[in-house]
Amino acid sequence: MRFLTYTAHSAAADLALEEALHLAVEEGRSPNTWRLWQAAHPSVILGTGQESARECHLEAARSENIQVLRR
Repeated sequence: MRFLTYTAHSAAADLALEEALHLAVEEGRSPNTWRLWQAAHPSVILGTGQESARECHLEAARSENIQVLRR
């Protein structure tokens, strides 16, 4: 198993890397990987089945410049 500690410049980039790593492992192009990262800026990361309006206060997030992203 591979262990990575890397944080990209944005949470969106971190999620894109997470997806790329996931696909690479599934396709057998990469070993199983455990990756730890911490968002560089305040962010709300939603799961695929979550609805943003139910999970967070979108107006407050916008006013505080907090990104709301979905996996």
